[in-house]
Amino acid sequence: ALGSGAVTDTLAVPTPVATGLRFTDLSANGDYIYGTTCGRTAQSEIWCWGSDVNGLLGDSTLVPGQGVYSIAPVRVQSPEAFARVKVGFVHSCALSTSSTLWCWGVQHYQIGPMGSQAPGIYRTPIAVAPLYHFLDLAFGDNLTCGLSTSRLVYCWGYDWFGSLGAGHLQRVGRGAGQPA
Repeated sequence: ALGSGAVTDTLAVPTPVATGLRFTDLSANGDYIYGTTCGRTAQSEIWCWGSDVNGLLGDSTLVPGQGVYSIAPVRVQSPEAFARVKVGFVHSCALSTSSTLWCWGVQHYQIGPMGSQAPGIYRTPIAVAPLYHFLDLAFGDNLTCGLSTSRLVYCWGYDWFGSLGAGHLQRVGRGAGQPA
C-alpha cells in the first residue's frame, strides 16, 4: 500500500510512490490485510495500489489468487471522470464529476455497501444509487454513507449497532425498557 515499488513492512521516511503520475486526491485504508491506497489524477482517473483482496484495486485484469497486491499503481477500469475517491475496508468508491457514485470491492450480504447488488466481488466500478448525487462519502464495514448535493446524509448497507442512522436503537448490555 506504500507504493514504493517494493514489498516491505515499514518505511522510516517519506518515500515517493513509484510512478510518474501526479495526484490531486488521495485515500488509503491502511489495514494489514486489505491495505490499499487510491489516488485521483488531474485527468480525473483513479489509480490504486496495494492489496487486491476483494477487488479493491478496481482492475478486473488482475487474476485473483495470483499476486493479490500491486506494488505499482493500476488504473481503475472505468470510462467515468472522477472528482474524488475514498478507500474503505472491503470496498472503495469514487464520485464522478457529475456527482454520481461508483463503487467496487466486496458485498458480503444481500444488502450492503453497494445497495441491493447480489453478494460477491465487484472488480470494476458499478453505479450505486444512480438517482442520487453526492458531495462526499464515508463508510465502514459493509455500509456506505453519502452527503448529498442537498446536504442530506443517506446511508445504506448492513446496520451494525445503528450505524445507518435509521432511527431505531438497540441497547447493548441492558434489558429492554431500562434507562441508559
